[in-house]
Amino acid sequence: MASPLTPSRAPAPVLEEAIVLCGGLGTRLRPVVSDVPKPMAQVAGRPFLDYVLAFLAAEGVRRVVLAAGYKAAVIEGRYGPRWGELKIAYSIESEPLGTGGALRQALERLEGGAGVVVNGDSLLLAPMAPLAGPLAAGAALVLTACRRADAAGAGVCELAGDRLTGFHSGAPGEAGLVNAGVYALRRDLFADLDLPPAFSFEREVLEALASSLDIRVVISAADFIDIGLPDTYTAAQGLLAKVADPGG
Repeated sequence: MASPLTPSRAPAPVLEEAIVLCGGLGTRLRPVVSDVPKPMAQVAGRPFLDYVLAFLAAEGVRRVVLAAGYKAAVIEGRYGPRWGELKIAYSIESEPLGTGGALRQALERLEGGAGVVVNGDSLLLAPMAPLAGPLAAGAALVLTACRRADAAGAGVCELAGDRLTGFHSGAPGEAGLVNAGVYALRRDLFADLDLPPAFSFEREVLEALASSLDIRVVISAADFIDIGLPDTYTAAQGLLAKVADPGG
């Protein structure tokens, strides 16, 4: 079986930097993983973050900022300044900043003007290249959405063309597009936004500012692997056991 960590094409890389959000406390996963940060949970014999980094490298990313908080030393101890061909930098929270505060701080560690953002506890096996076009065309932010057959309780994207205009809570049995947690954005995204030191990127930027920011949506049908809950963590063991060694 071909590894899904290996892209089917080899385009010239466009977005060469990425931020991986690794700072969550992982409270929902504590019944099965309690001694390490959630992205470091063992999946098929390796930390899950290995697979995330391997996929980013395969997509042309050359430098990654790991935005860590809880037990950050465990992450730094494994990856150091370089992992395989990836250069690694760190953005460490001295206190909880929420997803938004952590992202804003990590953006300051980018060397270029834009980057990809992913979560350290999930992996969407979708090409990164489609995110670059809307960003180059002037979008403030590009969001990847996946279609869910039953989006009950999830935030369903509302669109005008490919532009995000808002969200609504999915009703039982309603199909809809939901945020996959993969973005491309500019380093200066937060420069003109009046936000507190700690805030939720999802609530206070994506939801609150959807009508005022130019947020574009790219739809993906790619496989999505998540380890945030005990049952999805168990499912990931079988899925990634079929994947070739991610290296590092």
